[in-house]
Amino acid sequence: MYVYGLYCDTVSIMRINIVANFEEDYKQFVLLSIQKYFNINLDNKNYSYLKELKPHDLYFKYLTDSKRIPPANPRKVYLSKELKENVLYKTYHDSIKNIINTFEKGNSIRPFLNKDVKHIFKQKCPKDFLLNDWDLYHLHLGKLDQNAKFCARTKDVLFCRITPTDAYLIQIHNHSKSSFACRELLTILRDNWIEQYNVQKLQGIISLEKELNDSEYRDLREKGFTTIINIDGDYCVAPNFGIVSSRDSAKDVRIAMYQFEVLNTLQKHIFDNAKMIYDFIIRCNIRHKKPSKIHFKLRHIAKNILIAQDIYSKAIIELEIENQYIVEMIIRINKQTCTVKYEIET
Repeated sequence: MYVYGLYCDTVSIMRINIVANFEEDYKQFVLLSIQKYFNINLDNKNYSYLKELKPHDLYFKYLTDSKRIPPANPRKVYLSKELKENVLYKTYHDSIKNIINTFEKGNSIRPFLNKDVKHIFKQKCPKDFLLNDWDLYHLHLGKLDQNAKFCARTKDVLFCRITPTDAYLIQIHNHSKSSFACRELLTILRDNWIEQYNVQKLQGIISLEKELNDSEYRDLREKGFTTIINIDGDYCVAPNFGIVSSRDSAKDVRIAMYQFEVLNTLQKHIFDNAKMIYDFIIRCNIRHKKPSKIHFKLRHIAKNILIAQDIYSKAIIELEIENQYIVEMIIRINKQTCTVKYEIET
């Protein structure tokens, strides 16, 4: 019997069981990614707990920890006008040049990151509040010795935004409490790269009962409170929509929730169309054997495409999504294809 929202689901038609568990399948994708891209041994006592997490919790852990170390892709590097005018720019010129070369050559920026990154995917990995809240990284500017895992730590750090294709070097500040909530970082983003200034301006707010300074803002952030930011008289929501009470990114929470809503919607669609899928598999089965069980496994999921395959008949189902609606279902088996198109609801 199919029950919407449960992890493992089965629907019966004409005494034939059709089974799918896309959440559990997706969990295996995530575990494989953690092993492959972060060289994590899931049998190690520090990481074995990951295998016991529910699919949604594991995916959320993946979102929060994997972004701590940006993938080693070649990136174009941009420097703000304010950084170039900072007297510390000359002081750390060689270190900044080394960081720029690291970005441009597509090498890992890990040696310059906070040493807490060595604990990612452990149960009690310290959180990066600045990254979770404002989507900004901070890099240390010390010398990187040969074979060293991290560069020397410095009292001054370089704040930056890192995307898959670009790195925006914003400003150097000392490693003080207020620097990690310094609104100047956001104004520099706005003034140099408006497309990176992804704060949400709130309409209709004239003033707040209490205006917070940078240190007070950071104190509230570290306690899990999202607060309105006053940026040059504009009252705004933080770039990542703030943080949640767990002190994680509200944006990551929304991404995880949406991903599993999509998985459940697509799985439900397959069950709702089980009779059509079963009849097509029977009609195209060259062995002329009626299967007693159909078990769809998730094979691929991207932004708007899901592919699942029956492990017995090898039939493939491809679902296409547009604006959160399913617009097409394609069933393939033994070089035969059945295409069903749907109108988008309005």
